Amino acid sequence: MINNAEAQCPRTKLYDQPDPQFVSCRTQPFAIANNVYVFARPVRRLQPGCTAYLSANRYQFRFRIVAENFELIKTGAVGTGQYFVNTMGLACGKTYEVDVRASFDGGNTWCHAGSLWGDICLLNTVSCVQGGGNQNMAQQGGASELRMYPNPNRGDQLFVNLTGIDASIETVSVDIYDAFGKRVSARTIAANGDGFVNSIMQLNGELAAGLYTVSITAGEQQFTERLVVQP
Repeated sequence: MINNAEAQCPRTKLYDQPDPQFVSCRTQPFAIANNVYVFARPVRRLQPGCTAYLSANRYQFRFRIVAENFELIKTGAVGTGQYFVNTMGLACGKTYEVDVRASFDGGNTWCHAGSLWGDICLLNTVSCVQGGGNQNMAQQGGASELRMYPNPNRGDQLFVNLTGIDASIETVSVDIYDAFGKRVSARTIAANGDGFVNSIMQLNGELAAGLYTVSITAGEQQFTERLVVQP
């Protein structure tokens, strides 16, 4: 038996499929930064006549810590595929209950049948002080930090600022991967000495609009950050 109301108002949640580019419902701690995002699973519904699908065009995310009476609601941009929000506004070293809801009319109404929100996922944020390990994802408060701007980017110039690396490192490797995990760019840039990199990468319009992962390797340290390219 098909529940027509639920079929017309599909529930969504944080993306939980094993795809390192988007997976957000996981136990690995997330960084807290303006250009670090969590993603919802995209949903769609059949149009009248069952001949075509209509995709949701806006998503809303709710972050809660019930014991602390904390609630933060963040709404994504309007547009099919804009199903993500950044993690700014969250505190470090916390565990949040996160649920999501979808809209098919740009957020005028939020589609639901029964429960207003989708299934809850737990999201852990990185500790205020990071210790051990070589993975860094734009960590705040740690000895090492990666900054890339502007982000979102127009596909022309990308400023890369990296601090807290080994002072003996002379060059770092920069690899850019598309949403499917395919490497689309591999470059080597010079370190400035004294444990930092401050460089401009000329993208020259080579990246199509979309979401990318930038991976920077500096000796035994690896830094990963998401990059959004807009038309």
